[in-house]
Amino acid sequence: MNRLFFTFLIFCTVSCYSQVSVSLKDLSGTKWKITETGNDFFQTITEYTNSYRKTTTTFKTSGREASVQNKYYLSDYIPSSFEHSRVGKSTRGKYIISYNSVLNTFAYVVIKQFDSKRGMMVIHRPARSGVTPGDIPYKKIK
Repeated sequence: MNRLFFTFLIFCTVSCYSQVSVSLKDLSGTKWKITETGNDFFQTITEYTNSYRKTTTTFKTSGREASVQNKYYLSDYIPSSFEHSRVGKSTRGKYIISYNSVLNTFAYVVIKQFDSKRGMMVIHRPARSGVTPGDIPYKKIK
């Protein structure tokens, strides 16, 4: 009985953190809207090119927008530093690695689910200083 319980527990743990590999071709030229925010005050849209990831937040009450554009690449591993030479060239990966040029830092998110036919993607934002961890569901709008 214990063996069955531990097997089930391991399966659930692995399933919760499963990752999928996505190609640069799947992301480049697309636009994604965060769904299920639980917040009616703003809307967030992320656009991808081969080299840049642009996130725009629109505040619904005022119509004002705030945007940030960062270099990014796809990777199968979490690097110890941002690898600028991989921007626009790294064609597949389970992680989206992005670079903040203002703060001279990098961050990553885990691609948990991706279905281009259904137009959906779920990324996992891991815990780090100043950021709330969790899963972020997206719906493809372009």
